[in-house]
Amino acid sequence: MENTKTLKGILVLSGSIGIIIGLLNLFVPVEFAALSDIQLGDNNSLLSETRAPGAALVGLGALIIAGAFHDALRFTATVVATILYLFYGLGRLWSMAADGMPHGALVQAAAGEVIIGLICLFMLCKYRRIATQH
Repeated sequence: MENTKTLKGILVLSGSIGIIIGLLNLFVPVEFAALSDIQLGDNNSLLSETRAPGAALVGLGALIIAGAFHDALRFTATVVATILYLFYGLGRLWSMAADGMPHGALVQAAAGEVIIGLICLFMLCKYRRIATQH
């Protein structure tokens, strides 16, 4: 897969966002959720269900960033970023259709996730096609 500054920047940005959101969910889930008017309270099971995806986001974000700097990981990182952001965004859109509109911050998150996912998909298609032509 091509190594361009644009692709590298997108991977670093999308990986960094994943790491930041993941760290917030992992270490300060109650406070982070409250920003979107979600009350986690002291329900240990709910906190576990919030922290675990946070840890996964940290790991996936690290993989995505690693792809910006290691040729062998670039394709995989771009696929992971595409799937991560598109499916998070699509999951939120499904929830809006099935459950109604959430807090505005979550609507903005959905829009951002879909946009980042589509950008990653575009980069995946563009640079994968270029790589197969060589």
